[in-house]
Amino acid sequence: MIRKKADTAASMLQVIHAMEQLQKNPKRAKELYDLYSGDSVKDEEIPFGIIDAARMYRIGAFNRFASDDHMTLNEDQLEKTDDAHLFILPSYFNHSCIANAYRTCYGDVMVVHAAADIKKGEEIYLSYICPLTEYSKRKETLNSWKFECHCQLCETDSKDKLCFKRDRIFAEFFKYLKANKSSPKKVIAKGEPILKKIRETYSDRNEYKIRLAEMLIFLSQMYADIDNPLKSIQYFEEVLTLVDNPLKYSVNIAFGYITIAQCYSRIGNNQKYNEMIQKAYEFSFCNNKDHFKMRFSRFL
Repeated sequence: MIRKKADTAASMLQVIHAMEQLQKNPKRAKELYDLYSGDSVKDEEIPFGIIDAARMYRIGAFNRFASDDHMTLNEDQLEKTDDAHLFILPSYFNHSCIANAYRTCYGDVMVVHAAADIKKGEEIYLSYICPLTEYSKRKETLNSWKFECHCQLCETDSKDKLCFKRDRIFAEFFKYLKANKSSPKKVIAKGEPILKKIRETYSDRNEYKIRLAEMLIFLSQMYADIDNPLKSIQYFEEVLTLVDNPLKYSVNIAFGYITIAQCYSRIGNNQKYNEMIQKAYEFSFCNNKDHFKMRFSRFL
């Protein structure tokens, strides 16, 4: 059953790993089997010591997480990772594209951080899928999990007649970017006219201009790569005005601050360099400066 129905090798490995964990620690079976496994499954108690592979597959299908898929120019993050892990506590968090919490994965360890102020008694939300995903795909994926998202982003996108056109334009650019990321001048030549088009699609929209922010981030990095720090700084400063909300973590704003810090270093402004590195640290979710240096050592 697992071989026939598992979508990827990663999802199959996740089920096998969960079964191995239950073999080692059968006392954890109840908290695992208590997770949602579909409306068609009867709420039957599994006898102690019995591993129900079919039930575990269904639980994994509705609850497993993949590693974060940030849309940055970090070379390691331009490709989607194919992995899957099951975490019991985060599986109880509900979804919102504009979530008040953000997850960071370190291999098979997940750390959940507040992405906004959360008052006592308020529900914690995670985004089940990357909120930068185009609206039609977000809607299709969430519908396959039997629910609709009514967050501010989805409500805004659903009323935006240019949303599909904008997503298509951006998707074409991103495909070109991935194929030409080693040629920043070519990406800039291709991207500047597209940036103008995307700006035009937002002429009647004042919030959640995600595609515009992404275009500016990518081009900011390209200008930094061709040693045009002032243009890079200009674009990134505009990004900051566009993602003044929890979505800043989805665009990996910490990495953006590091890129701009490098630009200030090139023009000899050490004070601004230190300010940007401090900002990167604040938005990195790192426990301390050593953790920060270890995580971003390639770029510091």
